[in-house]
Amino acid sequence: MTKKIFSFLKFLAPISFLIFFLWPMVSGKKFITSDTSGMFALIKFFIANISSGVFPLWNPLSMWGCPVFIENCYFSAYNPVWLLILILYKLGLSYYFSFLFTWVLYYLSGVFGFYLLAKSFFKSSFLGYISFLLLLFSAFSFLFFFHSNHVFIYVPSIWFFYFLIRFIQKPDRPMLMGLVFSLMIVSTTYLPIYWIMFMFAVSLLCLLLFFDSFKKSSLGVSCFIKKNYIFTLICFFILGVSCFPPLKAYFATSEKQVVFVERHIQNPEEALEEGASINLEQLKRVALEPKYFLEQLFPERKDLTNRNKGISYVPIFVYIVLLFSFILPITKRNVFLALLTMLFFFIIIGPFSPVYPFLFNVLPFLKLIHGIALFRMALLISLILLSVENLKLILSQEHFFIKNDRPWMTMIIHGVFLIFLLMQKNPFWTSYGTVLLSYAFFICAFSSNEFLKKFRFLILFLCIILQPAQIFLNFSKHIYQPAPKVQESFKMPLNSMNFVYERPVMQGKSSIPGDQYYQYFLSLSSMSEYPEMLLYGGGMPSRWSYQLYASSSEKIISNYLKYRFFVYDYILPVYDEQFDEVVLEDIFKNQENLAFISLSKSDSLDLLNLSQFMRKKKDALELALPIKKEMDQFSVVSFNANSVKVKTNFDKNKFLVYNDSYLPDWRVFVNGKKQRVFRSNVAFKGVVLPAGENIVEFRFNFLGGTYMNNAIYLVYIVFFILMICAFIMKKE
Repeated sequence: MTKKIFSFLKFLAPISFLIFFLWPMVSGKKFITSDTSGMFALIKFFIANISSGVFPLWNPLSMWGCPVFIENCYFSAYNPVWLLILILYKLGLSYYFSFLFTWVLYYLSGVFGFYLLAKSFFKSSFLGYISFLLLLFSAFSFLFFFHSNHVFIYVPSIWFFYFLIRFIQKPDRPMLMGLVFSLMIVSTTYLPIYWIMFMFAVSLLCLLLFFDSFKKSSLGVSCFIKKNYIFTLICFFILGVSCFPPLKAYFATSEKQVVFVERHIQNPEEALEEGASINLEQLKRVALEPKYFLEQLFPERKDLTNRNKGISYVPIFVYIVLLFSFILPITKRNVFLALLTMLFFFIIIGPFSPVYPFLFNVLPFLKLIHGIALFRMALLISLILLSVENLKLILSQEHFFIKNDRPWMTMIIHGVFLIFLLMQKNPFWTSYGTVLLSYAFFICAFSSNEFLKKFRFLILFLCIILQPAQIFLNFSKHIYQPAPKVQESFKMPLNSMNFVYERPVMQGKSSIPGDQYYQYFLSLSSMSEYPEMLLYGGGMPSRWSYQLYASSSEKIISNYLKYRFFVYDYILPVYDEQFDEVVLEDIFKNQENLAFISLSKSDSLDLLNLSQFMRKKKDALELALPIKKEMDQFSVVSFNANSVKVKTNFDKNKFLVYNDSYLPDWRVFVNGKKQRVFRSNVAFKGVVLPAGENIVEFRFNFLGGTYMNNAIYLVYIVFFILMICAFIMKKE
């Protein structure tokens, strides 16, 4: 019992210190910001829809309608963990604190997973715990307040590598389920290109350095699969099901159906042609120069007030231990970790190194990686593991130099590091304190005096947390905050999606930096309309909507897009190469009774039942009918993120245009029968409307639409519950 209490307290104590250091953010006195505030809005949009039984794939409220299936991959919308937000909210907690509690818990699960990973890697609880402390008090613990991407990528990746090591060491069913579930989360997070890179680096080095061990372990795994082949097949079938959403999103990206505006903000034509792909020249804008990255490892006091600096931080004790590398024996393990660290360093500096351009040409998926700085945490994790491996060798009697030489070698190393600190500009005073404590720790560790040895764990604990304490307190004090209107949005409850016939008029581009970004996520958070085309920071508009925006007058488009539905008597079939921007602008400006229909050369107007809408010369071209409100001829029956159902009753055949962005996955049903969705007025959806009473439903059918995605989501939830039960039964 006493042992269990101690085990609990040894984790509770450092987490309590961390919460104290970051109390302004944890308590809500200061708010999440930057990427995390954006993800807050995306997850809130998801939770609001899923609480209504709709797995959101489309956002009809923003950018004239835009897909969210790619943004769902940012935070792995299928992850059952996010349901905890809804549960806490239903229990009476505000949405912001429901999110914050879940967010902190999810992050801490990743840090605890790292403890288990390091414990399995080193086969030592002590070294696992030291690794846990070093990660807990690294940049990882303040990044999650404003750089959410690190949490989304690294938490499932850490658990994957833990389950992988344990499964290789001793294959069993619960570990296989854990391995598969972590892969399910990884597969729906950032089109798992970051994980693929981690796996590529680790696998390559393992094969080079541990081939014999790898060969031996594979025999145990293959033996397990033979004995449990049906169970294994079921697990991998479920994993295959989880891969459908990211694969479908990848194909939509590769076919350039959506536009990644932020990646090509300087060149609209490039945005349309390149899609998500970027080149090495563009990477120079986001890669870190080697000198700048090395400066980040030792953040100055002023750096912590800037969101882009001081985010490559690990406790200074790591560098002291790494200095011992010069006098330690070379082992396969520290060579593996050193090479892994160097590889991630070369990736982070991107085009500034010879390694990344080579990998960029060899590995096609690297062309999709825009945020190569996200590999920083991979470098810091490998750096932490390397320092812990060094610590293991230092404390091992047979590995660390001649016994009588330990004290003076330790003094020299700490003296060199002290001189280095003195050469730095404005270092934290706790850095000097850490050097002194580190020296005291090693003296106690090398001493044969049993009394001194009793204090070494306490001194080591202080070595690790002393400098981070000052850095985290300073970070809490100076973290920049979002605009007041964004802070107000954090206090809003969950809202449902309501249909309005008229959109607000576009206001034009804001001159305030980042204002457009915040307005977009504010609309997501509040379920309100955002009629602008977002050019920076988030959202992926449809290819055709962006094309229309880039080639037309914003004022004219805005007046036309004020109305969600237009009813036309006439159409004008055109091919994309015949597209006339001037004619289209005139029709938009005057709201003429003529809709542009995009067709392929193989299409027949007669077969498509469109000849009846061709205008004859004698026909007067009147105004189109904008639907401004509910009326006898037109009313909205139902509306949600993925579909809209309307009831119409016109005395003759009409052509209905729904001013919501077109993508090939949209379907339309008239009186229950599937009809063709015509891309109309360049970027929107149109359908032939028969005379008389009709029920028309536009439905976004990405990967089978709402029902299929709800089913995939249910698979995740059930598999997660079964996995937890398997581990509980194994423990018992």
